[in-house]
Amino acid sequence: MRIIRKAKHKTTTWIGGTTTQLYIFPDGSDYQKRDFLFRISTATVEAEESTFTSLPGFRRKLMILEGSLLIKHKDHYEKRLNKFDQDEFEGGWETSAVGKVTDFNLMMAEGVRGDLEAIVLTKGEEKRVGGKQKVFIYVYRGSVKVKDNIAETGDLISFEGEVLLEATRNTELAIVSLT
Repeated sequence: MRIIRKAKHKTTTWIGGTTTQLYIFPDGSDYQKRDFLFRISTATVEAEESTFTSLPGFRRKLMILEGSLLIKHKDHYEKRLNKFDQDEFEGGWETSAVGKVTDFNLMMAEGVRGDLEAIVLTKGEEKRVGGKQKVFIYVYRGSVKVKDNIAETGDLISFEGEVLLEATRNTELAIVSLT
């Protein structure tokens, strides 16, 4: 298990706001070169209308952490996403959105499968998380104790197997499970 601290994450600006890369695999991969198997990130959408970057060959999962978004996939469907709602779509689709949000993203190359889940814990509450797969926990708000370490807002916990989390404050988590 390891905790990747908020200060280690790379934040960049795009036309509609900012994006923060929390993790990219394999190590040394480059998002711009599209040579990764999976990427976990958050984005702050500050423009009322935005267009998603085209990512042919990748599957995308998006979960809203704050705000509300109307996501539109041209020639496919559109739907409203509110806090903790998710959408999964092909990265090559022509996708746009209306709404200012903070979101959580999982981008996966062909053959990679992953799930997203939101968990809300109250101070002192415990929860066992994980299984046989690779798991990442993003601390969106609050803090959790895991194996005598504290992960704070903005930190990413990475592990395989199971861990016991204890909320040291009221906490909101975004969880990625990869197979």
